[in-house]
Amino acid sequence: MKKVAIFLKTTFNDFMAWLEQRTQYVYDELFPIDNGWLLLESARLSSSLRSNRDIEMRGHYAWQREDGSETRQDQGTMIRFEVLQLNQGRVEVHATCTQRVLLPYFNSLLGDIAKRWPESYIEVAPMQSLSRPIESRIPDNELPPPEHEQVPLLRESTRPATAYGTQEATKVKLEKLHEIRKKNIRQGKVKIGWTVACQQVTISPTTARKVDPELRAHWYDESYS
Repeated sequence: MKKVAIFLKTTFNDFMAWLEQRTQYVYDELFPIDNGWLLLESARLSSSLRSNRDIEMRGHYAWQREDGSETRQDQGTMIRFEVLQLNQGRVEVHATCTQRVLLPYFNSLLGDIAKRWPESYIEVAPMQSLSRPIESRIPDNELPPPEHEQVPLLRESTRPATAYGTQEATKVKLEKLHEIRKKNIRQGKVKIGWTVACQQVTISPTTARKVDPELRAHWYDESYS
């Protein structure tokens, strides 16, 4: 877990509006973990009765079944912003990330907050132990079969922070998806699966299919270009 305290010269409403816009495309991101991947929802007010000043980003664990269908399971809040309105138009924000695999994205958010409010002060709390691996929350009979290729647990991304959560990033990933498909056409056949290719460019298979349905429909058609 990583937790930081941030002091900003702004209001809760302005911070909430900025965060909603900044995270609106995060669901296009894919964070590989264990036998599947994590998907994040965009920032929204928490439904918790504890406070109406909490902003949360919920996570979903997704994996592919043997029949090719995608299954998802809600994993609850993975990034949280607890906002306290101070006097004179200032807020104190306690930002928390609970999964190591999400730290690069979380750090990119903190970096953008510092750019948006350059007068901000960020205090980093000591690192704490991460929550238990997500795999342990999935019923044994729902896990993909062990013969599937293993993806290292909580693998962190090495992409630049600015690549996260933007419409332009999705466009770039789709271009890479087309390139990977072309490179894997051998002897008149497409030699790479749809889900594996999506994992390589770190985009959700569902998002890729939604944005580029023609590519998904013709993925195994070697004559398609």
